Amino acid sequence: MKQTDFSKLLPSFLEGYLQIEINASENTILSYCDTIRLLLTFCRDEKGMRVEKIRISDFSADLMSV
Repeated sequence: MKQTDFSKLLPSFLEGYLQIEINASENTILSYCDTIRLLLTFCRDEKGMRVEKIRISDFSADLMSV
């Protein structure tokens, strides 16, 4: 399966930007991971989206309105 831009960029954000660029603590990185996991669960359960197909452009104010 072809990766989306979101799935390609997420690891570099978590491991590269947070960890290396801004030297975020392990707890901060874990907090980001938990928050992203909750967001993806919301997208799947409440919006009926296939998590593996989510793109960055899918994130909008409309997505977050319930």
